Amino acid sequence: QKAQFNVCGCVEQLGDGSPALKLPTNRPLVFIQDALEGYSRDDIWSWFDEAYNRRWASVCNWQARRIMSLNDAGSNDYVNLVTVADLGTGGVLADQMLPYSGGKVLKMRINNRIKWKPTDGPMQGGTIDPVRVICHEGGHFMGHSHFPTGAPPELMEPVVSNAIISPQPTEARVAAGWFGEPVPVSP
Repeated sequence: QKAQFNVCGCVEQLGDGSPALKLPTNRPLVFIQDALEGYSRDDIWSWFDEAYNRRWASVCNWQARRIMSLNDAGSNDYVNLVTVADLGTGGVLADQMLPYSGGKVLKMRINNRIKWKPTDGPMQGGTIDPVRVICHEGGHFMGHSHFPTGAPPELMEPVVSNAIISPQPTEARVAAGWFGEPVPVSP
């Protein structure tokens, strides 16, 4: 039997993806504090760029920008602070602090015990695709709760999937309702 990996360690009620709280901006900042073994902070930013500025931005008006220091954030900015942590071998790949009243720096931890390997296809050889995990955690950063596991499959289910790599129709509809329709990228 294959090991089942929980995408994240966020503990909240399973819901329909509706927010308990919604991030009050669609232009967050990302500060990557740590690197992972074998991957630089620039590599990790490339995963965020794909997850946030391509996959989420394809379904809603969402655009993240990297900052190199927390001092680069203004008093009205919301920051996703990314750290690397030992989250154990129990299957938790990452976790994300959910939006809350008064907090402007929301922490995401990426498990340094996982064998990470970016792929748009099926994950193989015990490796986990960081982009689909960051895409899921980014949904929490936006305010999505977990969807119950089942049909139709959704990115915000609490278990990582070989088939789901980006927001699905229900998540897209909810995100567009919060942040507006996607803005076409100029060539």
